[in-house]
Amino acid sequence: MYTLKLQKKILKFIVDPITIFPLDENQLANFFGDDTKKWIWNKPKLRKLLSSSVEAAQCMPRSPRIYSIIDDFCHDIKFRKHINDPSFIFKFVVTKDSPWFDRTIQELMVYLYSDVFDGKPGFNVNPLKVSNRSNFVYDFSIHNRDLLVCPVCDQLMPPPKNNHSAHTLDHFFPKATFPFLSIHPENFLPACHHCNSTLKGTKHPIKYGNGLPDSFLPFHESVSNVAKVKFSRNQNGVLNIEVIESNGGHSNRTKNFMYLFEIEDQWRYIVMEHVVGRIKHEINKQLRANKHLDFSDLLPHIQYIKTDHDNNKGKWPYSFLYSGYIDYLLSNSVELQGFIPSHISIPASYNQT
Repeated sequence: MYTLKLQKKILKFIVDPITIFPLDENQLANFFGDDTKKWIWNKPKLRKLLSSSVEAAQCMPRSPRIYSIIDDFCHDIKFRKHINDPSFIFKFVVTKDSPWFDRTIQELMVYLYSDVFDGKPGFNVNPLKVSNRSNFVYDFSIHNRDLLVCPVCDQLMPPPKNNHSAHTLDHFFPKATFPFLSIHPENFLPACHHCNSTLKGTKHPIKYGNGLPDSFLPFHESVSNVAKVKFSRNQNGVLNIEVIESNGGHSNRTKNFMYLFEIEDQWRYIVMEHVVGRIKHEINKQLRANKHLDFSDLLPHIQYIKTDHDNNKGKWPYSFLYSGYIDYLLSNSVELQGFIPSHISIPASYNQT
């Protein structure tokens, strides 16, 4: 991966004992080659941040942090190989109390995303390939043509237009806290703007638990394949929504998913505005066609809505919610009565609460 190799090269330059401060073009050319030297030198902010990191490193030449920084980088960017290892810990994590050297590295790594990868032209990987945010999300949408919804909330996404995708790019592990993952392609989560910027923001993805298995990592496992939505109502009649494991149990990863994207509040609105409305519309359509229908006549139409959405997950919006809510609806006579006219009786087999 070109961008990760470039990050590593920059870090090696920063901690190299022969690197001289202040920077000059000759030493950059000798270390990086003429093309990369020109690229760095023509970006004043990049040059300034690189100088700050070199200065910070030279102020602490015998610090263990200087000697470990490359190993820490190599360790952290291989996090995908440890997704089932609860003992894996990122080694370079920046907080407000981190030392000056760490914070200069953080600013530099974040800049590589916010001012380079997120802009134009991005990184020139080769004469025919430019690596930047716009191209990444466009390539994602092209390689996932059948995915027409937001991978997080399941709402419909507009199709790519003029080489531009409607997906925004979220850092699953926030770039300010985990700078080495700032341009790591497997830390990118293409999602709708609402999920990315409004809901998740810079939240740490592992609030519950402390290891990688306690989260749904991007590009590893689809939540809809291993989890389901559980519905219930509280004493005040408010609809409760939980994401639970397929076996019915709770886990840290389902709790973290709900926390990150405020799933209950977000999906409660969707169920009431979209799912309930669609089911009621289908029932009313059948009754308008034949007012003498009984419950056994209406039931297949409700079940058909669920089957239809099950067969179109990833293509139709809110299929995950339709499936879960209709399962709940057909097992709860109180909920079901809100959809069925009073003159139609519900069989005793559905009198479950």
